[in-house]
Amino acid sequence: GRKIKIMKKVLYTNGDSYTFGDELSNPRKSAWPYKLGSKLNCNKVINHGASGGSNQRIFRTTVEWILKYIDEGGVTENLIVVIGWTNPDRMEFRGDAKFKKTLNNASDKYDDENLKFTPDTHKIYTSIIPSLSKNRFSEIHEFYMRYLYDREYCLDTTASYMYHIQKFLKSHNIKHLFFMSFNDFTYEMNNYNISLWNFIDKKQFIGEYTMDKYVIDNNIKLGTKYHPLEDGHIKWTKILLEKLDGI
Repeated sequence: GRKIKIMKKVLYTNGDSYTFGDELSNPRKSAWPYKLGSKLNCNKVINHGASGGSNQRIFRTTVEWILKYIDEGGVTENLIVVIGWTNPDRMEFRGDAKFKKTLNNASDKYDDENLKFTPDTHKIYTSIIPSLSKNRFSEIHEFYMRYLYDREYCLDTTASYMYHIQKFLKSHNIKHLFFMSFNDFTYEMNNYNISLWNFIDKKQFIGEYTMDKYVIDNNIKLGTKYHPLEDGHIKWTKILLEKLDGI
């Protein structure tokens, strides 16, 4: 008889340390992407969250992964995308290992199985703001903050990433949901009158609270570096399920 093609349900997630699962004893099991994937009965979960990651990195890696997924015959109707946007101040910087060490010797954490950095190994993608923040009295940090940093520009670019990813997802009929990890930028988007913000579909965006505000408001314990622990990820998974159900 004729073979029936089995459609695999895939959950793709991206974000910062709140998505990666910082401070969890087993991020690949306890972080919300895996808990959500299990609740949605997904055959595969991709977690592209990276500690200290920027919205620029989220935009780049999300589009790259989805285009590859489509190119390899992935069915977009079976794909669900959830993105936890981070602090708009963060920027992605591609420099050599020596410069990264000058900024911050700590390694960026990410899921080795799912996220590969550039094969051009003498160049490394790193997020410049968290790196500089750990060395905030350095000459580089002072120069950046004095001459290059601009909050309105950071908000403008974040709105652009969100708008274009949403348009891209809708054009491929991909079910999706956005939220903010820890920096509530909705008020500032309106206050600065960021034009593209007005064109983002808010029905697919949790704008009432950030992940960390929800956790704190519900008296859920945070880790020593202020990341939600397992109970926080369990509770947040319930919120995401409810919101996805309404889309």
